Amino acid sequence: MDDVHETAGHSHAANVAGSEAVKIKLRMQETMTTSRARPAQVIAAELMTAPSEVRAELCERESLRRECRRWKRGAQLPEPMTLADVDVPDCLRHTGGPNPQIFMIHDSGSASPRRMLVFSSQEQLRHLATSSRFVHYVTKLH
Repeated sequence: MDDVHETAGHSHAANVAGSEAVKIKLRMQETMTTSRARPAQVIAAELMTAPSEVRAELCERESLRRECRRWKRGAQLPEPMTLADVDVPDCLRHTGGPNPQIFMIHDSGSASPRRMLVFSSQEQLRHLATSSRFVHYVTKLH
């Protein structure tokens, strides 16, 4: 395999729209695997600014939705078997949107025999602080 030679140059024009379409799909895949956005939201956000030549290079919207759902399923976290197995990813420790805020406000740690995870926004904490009644909700994994 030491004797490889090029016999012909590149004989066609570059497909710029096709390259941009590939970049859009890669951005969509990244968004679907790292956020909680819905397929329709991701597709609409990407296609809104894409030129018509680039949109023509992409597959039909329904096919894009299926691909987005497939990417999302592939990125889903495995179901924990015990509290020690729970690993809350960064994307779930903060609220979404343009101004993300801390949402997971406490984790007693995976070594704790009575592990406790507490989720709340600052607004919810303000409501709790000013409330005259307190009702708690607890979910047990096992």
